[in-house]
Amino acid sequence: MEMAFLVLNLSILAITLESDLGVRKIRWFRVLRPAASALVAVPFFFKGMDSSLWGLLLEAAALALGLGLGYGACRLMSFRTAPVDRQPRTRAGWQYALAWSTVSGLKIVLVYAVTNWLSRDVGRFMTVHQLTPNSIRAAFIFLALGSPLARPAYLWIGGARHARSHGHALHLFRRQPQAALTAEQPN
Repeated sequence: MEMAFLVLNLSILAITLESDLGVRKIRWFRVLRPAASALVAVPFFFKGMDSSLWGLLLEAAALALGLGLGYGACRLMSFRTAPVDRQPRTRAGWQYALAWSTVSGLKIVLVYAVTNWLSRDVGRFMTVHQLTPNSIRAAFIFLALGSPLARPAYLWIGGARHARSHGHALHLFRRQPQAALTAEQPN
């Protein structure tokens, strides 16, 4: 479990940083690629969920923690408007990379702690609450998926909000024709 979780988190980290570092245009492929990549990897790790009340609570809490960590890391990305096409772009630097690396490291350390340092306590917790091993595995997967799922929402909503505040619209799926750009520019 540890090695699979390590590979999953490092893959998500690499794809996220490759997509976001520097100044980047907000387009549908960029918005969805890290989340889609993470979701494609799930079948290789996912063995099932625990549908008991405690299992669902554990899995939901892990997803919420992952979403919160991802949102916190995304807050270090700023939005800018490009004068050429008046479309928002993001800027992410070393602080963003450090935040995402820290988020990934925290998730990896948490899995290691649960499976090695706290295995007795976790075993007791699982027994008391009648949880299956699938519930812990699913919780770790939801934890890993939460952060890359927060990112597309942050890009889409933040980009649209930034564009609107500057009197424009975010165009994720289509390009503005060049003729329309020159017609809209003041003389």
